Amino acid sequence: MGRIEQIRGDTWMLETGGGCIPLFRLDRRRVVLMDSGRQGRDLETLLEVLEGEGLQVRAVLTSHAHIDHTGGHQALKERYGAELIASLFNAAVLENPLGLRAYFYASTYRSVLAFSREMGARIDRLILPGQEEVEVDGARFHILPLPGHAPEHMGFVTPDAIAYLADLLLGAEQLDAAKLPYTVSCELDFASKERAIGWHYPGYLLAHRGYVSQIGPLVRANLALWQDRLQTVLEQLEEEQTLEDCVAGTAGALGLGGRNPFTRKAVERTIRAMVQYLVDQGQVVQRFQGWRDYYRRV
Repeated sequence: MGRIEQIRGDTWMLETGGGCIPLFRLDRRRVVLMDSGRQGRDLETLLEVLEGEGLQVRAVLTSHAHIDHTGGHQALKERYGAELIASLFNAAVLENPLGLRAYFYASTYRSVLAFSREMGARIDRLILPGQEEVEVDGARFHILPLPGHAPEHMGFVTPDAIAYLADLLLGAEQLDAAKLPYTVSCELDFASKERAIGWHYPGYLLAHRGYVSQIGPLVRANLALWQDRLQTVLEQLEEEQTLEDCVAGTAGALGLGGRNPFTRKAVERTIRAMVQYLVDQGQVVQRFQGWRDYYRRV
């Protein structure tokens, strides 16, 4: 069962079973969404709430091209004529299965085709590099570059000064249950998190999940979780290993199951990013032999 809650002024939070979708009211009926959740029950819940409140989607601002953030894009476009807005990179990923294949590089082309059916959409308006705000019918949304979790991951500040941080941070409840958050670049992700400590918005919306008024303690808790997971990787590399062995050892130490092929690939990409970060930080040394790479803790 979904619900909608007012946060401040015209900024609202629409909760589905899978997360939080920020909503800004342009007027009594027209709204701007920030992301659209995923297909299936989350999309059904989103549409039920919108219909129950008599709302029509004027536009959707895209934080990043992940399946749990863009799964409803095409449905909202077809149902309401919603304008889909995204960055250049995210537009390319959503438009073309080969763009998605380049992003999910460890997955097969045919498996990516299945995901493109769920999250594919043609973007109507681009957010260009360096652009600081996007306007929808006079409402101005400030853009927060938050790279790391995804290449052009971004947040948005509503005209009410409420900041939507997408997947920058896990909420307290999700932190307690998290085994391994996802990232493509630890260095950029950590820098984005640390920048957030200096922000002073009156409130913050998280995709996973909910609303917080103070961000500093949550940022520190998220960074602490990452340091703990990096330590788990370092423990696997006390002896020299291939990346494949490190992935298997780390996943086992964290109790991560491997039945879902997509989850397996996401875990592999994240642990690869962690090992590469540790190499850049000088904590792990990388050695090449033949066609294999070996890694060991310094």
